[in-house]
Amino acid sequence: MGSKYLGPRSPLRAAVALTALVIVVLALWHRLGHRVDSSLAGVSLVTVHVPNTTDRLHTIWTVNGSSASGMQLEDKLGIADRIDVYHNVSNLPGKSTILFAYRRSSCPDWNREHPDKLFSNSVFTSVLPAGGVYVDIGACYGDTSVPLAIRADTVISFEPNPFSYKVLQLNAALNPGLDIRTHNLAAGDGRVSELTFTYGGDMCNGGVLGSWKDASTETAIKVKAVDIPSFLAKQYGKELLQRISVIKIDAEGFDSTIIRTLRPLTRHSRFVLLVEWFDYFVTSPPHGNEGPEGVHPGAKELFDAIAALGYEPFDPISGARVPGPQNKHKVPDLLCRPVGA
Repeated sequence: MGSKYLGPRSPLRAAVALTALVIVVLALWHRLGHRVDSSLAGVSLVTVHVPNTTDRLHTIWTVNGSSASGMQLEDKLGIADRIDVYHNVSNLPGKSTILFAYRRSSCPDWNREHPDKLFSNSVFTSVLPAGGVYVDIGACYGDTSVPLAIRADTVISFEPNPFSYKVLQLNAALNPGLDIRTHNLAAGDGRVSELTFTYGGDMCNGGVLGSWKDASTETAIKVKAVDIPSFLAKQYGKELLQRISVIKIDAEGFDSTIIRTLRPLTRHSRFVLLVEWFDYFVTSPPHGNEGPEGVHPGAKELFDAIAALGYEPFDPISGARVPGPQNKHKVPDLLCRPVGA
């Protein structure tokens, strides 16, 4: 006669069996890249705040309202203070769980809600072509690289800020199911091998010295600069150039210079270009023509560079063509396609 505590229906035996099952499930979950059942309805977001005193990041996964301890993520760099866990991100089965880390700093929360907005943004879910290679110039923490990687086969990311770049690296490592290649490099004009960037407090955000503002009071750092077409061909092979489907540029006012270097790539691919229309490039009183018809010099340079590439700009949300750089046409980003495409 067996013990009442170890019988076939005893509470202890049931608990042992349940524990074993949980261990097996967690092991399989870990082996499969920390994925969750893609049949779960909707994207559930769990935010994990990491105390500044810890050197390990402990994620808590929530599925159907119940929580379970997840994996231990080692933060050797000591740079993250928060990780967001997105369950059941759509568009690509098998990559339904996304982790996103934020930099430990006093930087403002200007992009802390960015990734989840992008996951549901129609530009990222349906407008941009699926598959191929995406090039992300000005990747920052990876707040566009990670969502882009859900739609692309591979994302090649460039970020000059060494502090932001560490977080970009971390986000690539947190999502092994996504193919994100990172480079701590600046996109240059092909004539210089180094660029000077200036940043404000805590090295949060900045741009190329002299590109759009007086940064004499900010911190300056020098970053290795590369010509993007030449670098891609040398690093990844010329065959890759034919697979480029999207190039995204967010270079804080240096965008037009970078666009002009991309001409050689148009011989290999008719890629889509997604570029920021920098907020600073709206005419203001010092320019004397700040009305709706006003044109900031930086905005004119941007539109001229797009035209020189053989492309034309559209509003990525409405799909309407953006006719010119006048203030009245200002949109946050421009989706550019080859003329006649």
